[in-house]
This record gives sequence, C-alpha cells and structure tokens, in this order.
Amino acid sequence: MNRNIIILLLTMLLVGCSHQPQTLDDVKSEFITVDEGVKIHYKIWNKTANTEVKTLCFIHGFGCDMNTWEKQFEAFRDEDVRLLFIDLPGYGKSDKPVTDYTFDFFARAIDGVLNANGITDAVFVGHSLGTPVCRHTLMTTAHGGDLVDIDGVYCFYDGSETPEYVEAVKQFGHSFDGPDCREVITGFVSSLAGKETPQWVTDYAMSVMPETPQYVASSTMQHLVERKWWPNCRLSLPVMVICTQNSGLEPDNEQKMRALYPQLDYTELKDCGHFIHMEQAEMFNEKLKEFITIKKKEMPITVNIKYTGTDGNALKFAEEMTASGTVAAIRAEEGNLRYEYYQSLDDPETVLLIDSWASQEAIDRHHATPMMATIAALREKYDLHMTVTRYTPADQPETDERFIRK
Repeated sequence: MNRNIIILLLTMLLVGCSHQPQTLDDVKSEFITVDEGVKIHYKIWNKTANTEVKTLCFIHGFGCDMNTWEKQFEAFRDEDVRLLFIDLPGYGKSDKPVTDYTFDFFARAIDGVLNANGITDAVFVGHSLGTPVCRHTLMTTAHGGDLVDIDGVYCFYDGSETPEYVEAVKQFGHSFDGPDCREVITGFVSSLAGKETPQWVTDYAMSVMPETPQYVASSTMQHLVERKWWPNCRLSLPVMVICTQNSGLEPDNEQKMRALYPQLDYTELKDCGHFIHMEQAEMFNEKLKEFITIKKKEMPITVNIKYTGTDGNALKFAEEMTASGTVAAIRAEEGNLRYEYYQSLDDPETVLLIDSWASQEAIDRHHATPMMATIAALREKYDLHMTVTRYTPADQPETDERFIRK
C-alpha cells in the first residue's frame, strides 16, 4: 500500500478518535424550554441509539449539577445504553427563575427533556434530592421505568410522626431562608463527608453547592419538606437503593424502603459519605450495570380471584378481611404489589380480588404464612366459591396506545 495512503488513513483514524468525548464536559450541551421560557440544560450521549436501548436518566441532588455524574459517564459511555444528564431548573446551566421550586416544577423539566428526545421509559438514577424528584416524575408523568436511589432524601408522614419530628423537619426546611444562606450551605456540605471521603469529592461539593442562589435554595428546601409531596405511595417497579449510615439513617430504614418498593435491591454502607457514586464510583457503577443488565428471574404475577356467594356474603367477607387488619398485613408482606377488592356491577353477589406479587417465590412465601388459615376460615364462614385466573406482564403493543387516555 502506498505510504501516503497509510499516513492519510492513520490521520483520519486519529481525527476520528479525537471527536470521541472523553469526559462529560466534551459532550454537546442542549436546551429545551418549559413553563413559557425556562431553559433546561441537558446532555445526551448515544442519542441515535435504537429504541430498544435502555436510557439512563441521571438527576443530581440539591445544589449540584450534572458534573456530579462524571464517573458514571466514563463507566458507561462505551456501553450499549443511552445516557441522559439533566441540570434541574435553578441549578447548573439551567435557568434560575424566581418561582416555586416544587417537585412538580422539577418533574415538568424532566418530562420535557424526555419528550423532546422521544424517550418513553428510562432507568431514573437520582442522588439525594434527585431521588424524590425521580419518584415524583414516575408517579405524575406518563414515563415508566426503573429507579436507582443514591442516598435519597425522604420525609415520612404516615400518621405516626411525633410533633418533635414535624417541627425539626420544618426548621430544616426554613434554615436556608436568611441572608446567611451561603454559610448554612457550606456547613451543610461539611456534614456530608464520611471518614474516608476523598478531598476532591468535598472540593466539588464546595465549588457548586454554596453558589446556589438563596431564593432557589430556600424554595427548594421549603417545598422538599411539605407533607403534600410525600404520599408514601408504593412503586411496583424494580428499584435499587444504596445508602449510607453516615447520613443518619434510622434503624428501620430498610423496612421503610421495602414498604415503598416491593421489588427492592437494598445496600446500606457504613462509613461512606453522601456522594456514594463519586466516592465509591467503581463499586456503584458495577452495581448499576448489574441492575440494568440482569434478566430478571422474578416476573410479577397478578392473580384475579372472583368470590361468589349469596345474601351479600362476598362483600361481607371483603369487609371483614379489611376490618380485621388481614388485608393490611398482606399488603405489608415483602413482594406484594397490590391487594384490592372490587364489587361487580353486573353481579352484586361477586367480589373481585386483584392480588399482585413480585414473583412466584413471593406468592409461595405468602401461602406459607399463618394468615392463610384465617383467610380459609373466612371463606368457609361466608360459604364462598372461587374462580381464579393468573396473569403475567406482556409488552403493550404500540397499536393499543391510541386507545389509551393517559
């Protein structure tokens, strides 16, 4: 081969390689507009991948920006996935209007970016504040997917909270209100480091978090602790939680997480700081890769049970199941996704139970509990007869979408 041709080919190869982004900073910035003029900054890698490729949507925490995900970009840029990084409004290079920084506002921004890029479902990866923002997006928009929670923020309002807890949460929400907000944030950042947190992680946090405009910080935190944003709804989808005791976890944190997420992969660290995905990036990235690539052996199963009797006995059975606390106990079981009774409009003597579980293994565990004897006794008491139908999930054909009003 001609020597000049060889040199030309090598030059073209080197030029081509130079266009391959090596860092997240090398990826082109893009913008969309929401709420009549608010610009939202985002970056997307592998944008033209086919529709079957998973999208990882990364949402940063309070005071941060998309640069917190640099280690994740480096780990996943050569994988067969689409990477989406978003600066929430008020943070990073997104606009910072004087407005209410609510979960709804943040979710509209994420929804807008996803829709602009034709993305329906994603693996939502949220750090700190980003976790409840991702939860709210999954609960209030048409987007589905999985959830990855990195030391996420939670407020638990379930009726058992003490006045002291409510007051402490309220005080925290208002601690960013005054002119000394920058100093408050600086002290807050210092509390996030663990025993072995690298200095570069703290340096990143110190370089961005105290720069948050006071009105953005105050509004974000005030709305963060509002009761109305915390319905404690269960999300029946695959969830990975990785958290650290350094953040002051309650002893029953895993139990609380399993109540919210029946399909849960839970990891609790001891000495790691708040920025787990930065501080222990290699460990986190491996867990994330495993989470998104494993073919789930456990397939959700829904069992429809029709109870039929006479003299209103089917409805009486359902009412006693509920009043006795049996229904609540079943819903609290690990792996239960849904346990609800419905009465037929066509046949008032029939009640339908929709009983959903994360897997056959979860059903088997349920069948081994003492409450099965209680249920059987109630069926005998009300002389009910049953018909049972089992279902497993199937992908919804695109042709069905036009008949569904979301």
